[in-house]
Amino acid sequence: MKGHFFIALLLTAMVASCAGPSKPATAGRTYRIGYMICNSEQETLHRFKPLTAYLEKKLGVRFEIQAIDTTDFSKAVDTLDFTHTNSLLYVMMRRNQGVDILAAERAGSGAS
Repeated sequence: MKGHFFIALLLTAMVASCAGPSKPATAGRTYRIGYMICNSEQETLHRFKPLTAYLEKKLGVRFEIQAIDTTDFSKAVDTLDFTHTNSLLYVMMRRNQGVDILAAERAGSGAS
């Protein structure tokens, strides 16, 4: 399911706001990121582990990654700090849980 994804509460703005040397990801709070399962849980975790590791290193915080089935997102969203999902789930979570967009992906002629 490779399409347009809205990134609720994550990614570009977090990375773009970083400057200077990163801090080690050993102290402080652990943030939970829920990624919408696209094809399978294994494929989703494989796809997003490198991004999550990059964010940990760049931001100097720890992240716990969780692959979430679309049918479980509305139940799981209250336990997450950030989420990466599609636009339809975002609209539902915005209406029901008050989720806000921090950053979004845009697909163009050169892909996402």
